Amino acid sequence: MIVPTSPGGGSDIQARFMAPYLSEHIPGSPDVQVVNIAGGGTITGSNEFALMREPDGESSLWASISTTTAYLLDEQGVEYDYENFKPVIGYPDGGVVYVSDSTGISEPNEILEAEEELVYGGTSVTGLPLTILLSFEVLGLDVDGIFGYEAVDQLELLLNKVKRTWIFRLLLVIYQT
Repeated sequence: MIVPTSPGGGSDIQARFMAPYLSEHIPGSPDVQVVNIAGGGTITGSNEFALMREPDGESSLWASISTTTAYLLDEQGVEYDYENFKPVIGYPDGGVVYVSDSTGISEPNEILEAEEELVYGGTSVTGLPLTILLSFEVLGLDVDGIFGYEAVDQLELLLNKVKRTWIFRLLLVIYQT
C-alpha cells in the first residue's frame, strides 16, 4: 500500500490502521505493507504508483484529498490520471477548525462576528485546506491564509509570535492526540 505522504500524518495513520483489516479480508490474507513515498504534496508517490507499479492487484494507493485536488487543478508534475484508478475504499475525511482563546469566541456561530483579523494556517493551499478556505468564503469570512509549513507546531509558533488570531485546520485530530 503506497501512502504518498511522510510517516506520521493523517493519511499514513489511516493506512496503518486499516492495513491489518485489509489483510484479513483479502483472499489469502496477504501481509499488507505500508510504504511511504513522500514529496510534491502527494504527487511523487501517486506518480510512482501510476507509472512504475504493475496493475497486478498487489499494489494500492492510499490517496488523500491533496492527491485529488492536485489532479483536478492540473498541478505541475501530476502524471497520474484518475481515469486509470479503480476506487476500492472510500472514507469520510474532514478537518477541524481551531480558534485561539484570545478571540473570545466560544461558540461556532460567534466566528461570523469576529472583530479581530482571522488567519488560517496550513501546509498547502491545495488539498483539504482548499475546502476549508472555500467554506470560509461561503460564510462571508475574510480570512488571511499562511501556507508552506510542514508541521502543526511551526504554525502555532508563527501565529502566536505575530500575535494574530488564528484559525487552524488539523486532519484527523483524534488520531494525533
